[in-house]
Amino acid sequence: MSREIKFRAWDPKTEAQIDDKYLAMRLATGALVYASDAAEFGWYDDTDYVLEQFTGLHDKNGVEIYEGDIVIERGRDGRGIPRTVVYEDGMYWLRGPNHTGRVHSIALGGSLADERQARSEVIGNIHENPDLLA
Repeated sequence: MSREIKFRAWDPKTEAQIDDKYLAMRLATGALVYASDAAEFGWYDDTDYVLEQFTGLHDKNGVEIYEGDIVIERGRDGRGIPRTVVYEDGMYWLRGPNHTGRVHSIALGGSLADERQARSEVIGNIHENPDLLA
């Protein structure tokens, strides 16, 4: 199974998401290299941006899920807890409080990916909507 490798970047200076270009990290220099459909090519200084990778998954509405997204996974009762998408130990996780308020992680992919996607919805990201986690 293959998945599309895509990135987006958060620019903390302008408080804007850069996702209209194809981003890739050039590891030798630490620069973020980009190209666009308009044959534009260049790079950004990696220290100025937060790079976030596409998980290869989509939420129930078809929205791409990236690192840094805030996802709510609703139960049968329609309620859910907002969690942050993180990449750790070679996997993507939904990290946030459980029903007791303790922070824990839930694997985002694997055998439960289809079931989890059907109940999940991207409601924002940690940069533009940190209040959703409060």
